[in-house]
Amino acid sequence: MHAELAKYGIRVTTVCPWLMRTGSPRNAEFKGRHELEYLWFSLSDSLPVVSFSAETAARRIIEAAAMAIRN
Repeated sequence: MHAELAKYGIRVTTVCPWLMRTGSPRNAEFKGRHELEYLWFSLSDSLPVVSFSAETAARRIIEAAAMAIRN
């Protein structure tokens, strides 16, 4: 998209956050191997070393967008 829209003066920033701690495993519906999928999501949702809080992810996304605007 960036290359296609640049000629119109439109900038594109892609945001790909890593794992986020949102509390969603408690509200998610799992298909297939329910127990294993819930376990994986629960563990990843609770590990601050490999996941971000939703607030941290939102702050970093806003900072990246602001930086893209300034450049």
